[in-house]
Amino acid sequence: MCNKNFKIVQRQYLLIGMAIYVLAFSKYFFMPVHLPIGFFIVELLALSTILFLLFFIDKTIENKNITIQNNHNEIEALKAENSKLKGEINLQRQKDEAEKKERDVLSKKSQNIISKIKKLKHQKTKASGLMHLVTDNFEIMAAVGYHYHEPSGQFVVEGTYGIDDGFNIAPFEAGEGLHGHVVSNGQPIILTDIPKDYFKVNSGLGEALPNTIYILPVTGKNGTIVVIELATFKPINIDQIWPEISESFMALKNN
Repeated sequence: MCNKNFKIVQRQYLLIGMAIYVLAFSKYFFMPVHLPIGFFIVELLALSTILFLLFFIDKTIENKNITIQNNHNEIEALKAENSKLKGEINLQRQKDEAEKKERDVLSKKSQNIISKIKKLKHQKTKASGLMHLVTDNFEIMAAVGYHYHEPSGQFVVEGTYGIDDGFNIAPFEAGEGLHGHVVSNGQPIILTDIPKDYFKVNSGLGEALPNTIYILPVTGKNGTIVVIELATFKPINIDQIWPEISESFMALKNN
């Protein structure tokens, strides 16, 4: 818009300049005295100088205005970038606060579970007891507690939560399937791509597949002795605190 206005002004200067030239020289045709050619040359140079000065001043003003407009655009761009950075900083701050809050919640749940593990000392079904401690502190849709049955060398079901009594859950051995893989390497497995034939969860919402499956081993010096399987409708990040829970449970078994 500014450049368009400047071009209009420049055309106006050109027309004014041409008018000045015509008027300046037309007056001499009405003078009775014959003027030398040098006079017209000097007059032409003087008028040309004036027009050049006007054009130079106009061009200088135009350049300054263009510079001002460019500076204004840069300032607006910097303001937009600054606003974007502030938004990203605020989002990161909110994310950090949410993560800290989640860590604090997980820490409290871990402390609560660990404080109650000691009460399982005289309980025969310790794997089932640990499973129920977890379901009491997290939003669990279904859970299975397996313990190692030494005579058979298999992990058998010791307790379930949220699963039909008629649903048959087969035992497994170390290295057999996902559960056996967890036993062998002593590391949790988290599943988010749940197979359609996986057991369905009974809840107030009806039958539905869970969103996340956690297979969590309790492992000590002599290997894995308990596996807890959890099904949830949303991530609960229990794997972050599971090492300390497992260690506390193993300490109970060793005492």
